Amino acid sequence: MTNKKISVTIPAYNEQDTLQRVVEQAITEVSKLSNRVEILLVDDGSTDRTGSVIASLTHTYPRVVRSISHPKNRGFSAAMNTCYVNADGDYIFLGPADGQFDFSEVASFVRKMAGHDIVVGYRTYNEETVRRKINSFFFHLLARALFGIRLKEFSSCIMYTRNVRDTIHVQADSYACLFLPELMYRSIQKGYAIGEVPIHFYVRKGGKQKGTNIRMIVKTIYEMLRFKVELIRSTHTA
Repeated sequence: MTNKKISVTIPAYNEQDTLQRVVEQAITEVSKLSNRVEILLVDDGSTDRTGSVIASLTHTYPRVVRSISHPKNRGFSAAMNTCYVNADGDYIFLGPADGQFDFSEVASFVRKMAGHDIVVGYRTYNEETVRRKINSFFFHLLARALFGIRLKEFSSCIMYTRNVRDTIHVQADSYACLFLPELMYRSIQKGYAIGEVPIHFYVRKGGKQKGTNIRMIVKTIYEMLRFKVELIRSTHTA
């Protein structure tokens, strides 16, 4: 058991069918790793009963669960960024609300944190749809080409220290899936030690898949290219 406080951050958008089960599993499993645990839920403007589920969880677990709500849906990176800037643990973990990740695997992240500033999960067992896997392949291909990120994967689960959060400002705050590529790029530029651990990803336990939304795909490609242009301009003006 570590003496570090662990924050588990979970962004959620219309996850009424899975969120309670996910949070209760996270509390059970992460409490085995530390006596100081925080679960931070970010409701990204859900239109279903996600808000009610979160209210019930904060009432049932007032010393562990806290929440932040966006008045309207702001998107993937915006929800992650809200998690990022508001968690106060020594180790901060970002995980999904859809039940695809088994929170017992957080233990492998904590073990790997020894000697690392960031630990990234890569999927060795993946029950996601073929379409989702294809999208993920091209997402990582583009991010590696644009930003030189030489990791097996960087789009699912991640743990980082509070020092990383305090020293890296992530600009991505929109509908696109740019938050994690930007965080990885800036962390590499800072010279932070990044470790990797294998994880399992299971079939979604309820709700609707969001990563294959065509609007999100187009927006992500646009935002990646825009960020690359900004990096080039900043290099030329430095």
